[in-house]
Amino acid sequence: MTFIGSFKNGNLIAEKLSVPESVAPSGRVPVRFDVSNGAAAINAFEPDCCGPECGTNFIGSPLNGYAYRAIIDPQWTDSETVERCLGTTEVGTSTDTVDATFEAPDTTGTYGVTVRVEGQNSKSGVQTTVQTSIEEGGESSPTPGNGDNNGGGLDIAGTIVNNPVKSAVATGAMAVALRLFGND
Repeated sequence: MTFIGSFKNGNLIAEKLSVPESVAPSGRVPVRFDVSNGAAAINAFEPDCCGPECGTNFIGSPLNGYAYRAIIDPQWTDSETVERCLGTTEVGTSTDTVDATFEAPDTTGTYGVTVRVEGQNSKSGVQTTVQTSIEEGGESSPTPGNGDNNGGGLDIAGTIVNNPVKSAVATGAMAVALRLFGND
């Protein structure tokens, strides 16, 4: 799986890009990746703010999220665009999984799939291109991923690395709770 990148001061993270290594001609090419929001609150005047308190006097609201656009652009056919509002969470990250499937070309060869994730209004973002081979003997309907946790789940190490302040706050809160409500 491929890391696409992070933006919005590291709060929006695009990762776990999965595209099959090889597909049969005219087969199906599934593309899957995650977009995570590690922010605890979004400024109401952030250009990519989405939510009930955007444009209000609530400067940093946990009710807001980031409006993002994901553009999946296979070299051999038209691109697909997904637009979503990804909210915040108190601890860790809020995560969307983006899926798209394309019909493979009839002609064998190596083709690029470009994935771009950007703010809907600011257009700032990240992108990467991965290759897939269209070849005789390739799978006709491969499933996304290669078994490396592509089903999601809790990524504690990733959360700590990507959100050290939130992790420290959560750990401190947990220690206080255990102290106050310990299992005596």
